[in-house]
Amino acid sequence: MSYSIVRVSKVKSGTNTTGIQKHVQRENNNYENEDIDHSKTYLNYDLVNANKQNFNNLIDEKIEQNYTGKRKIRTDAIKHIDGLITSDNDFFDNQTPEDTKQFFEYAKEFLEQEYGKDNLLYATVHMDEKTPHMHYGVVPITDDGRLSAKEVVGNKKAFKNLTKRVRTSFRKKYLCGKS
Repeated sequence: MSYSIVRVSKVKSGTNTTGIQKHVQRENNNYENEDIDHSKTYLNYDLVNANKQNFNNLIDEKIEQNYTGKRKIRTDAIKHIDGLITSDNDFFDNQTPEDTKQFFEYAKEFLEQEYGKDNLLYATVHMDEKTPHMHYGVVPITDDGRLSAKEVVGNKKAFKNLTKRVRTSFRKKYLCGKS
């Protein structure tokens, strides 16, 4: 039986965000990752943005629009959460390109419910690697308008719960996932 995979990490600085942007949007010509097939890069797509974006500027815009906290944001605050959602090769081997796109659109909808539609920065699908996967980025703004990666992402237990919610949700929809 196929399974779903989710990864989440806090991005500590704008410099790291720029590196993620270059990878996600394929802005470099050379990558250490040998799984990237450059002849298939044109198949990659973003479910949030029609064009390439400057992630740091986008983060600042999202914070300006959605942050309602009373305090000044700390200079060392985590403003970006980066993640990945995918499944195993067996799952994608049995999917048409349209089925694969629907899988990732469902993943984006899940992320919008989990983190808030206004907080989603990008949901970029890479079809040019061995296994199709979606990179996503989130500005960690809480329901009450504060910037808090700690509250949005949580600890290891919260991550396990997120993983369980992803697997449960995707299993219901796609019959993939371990409990």
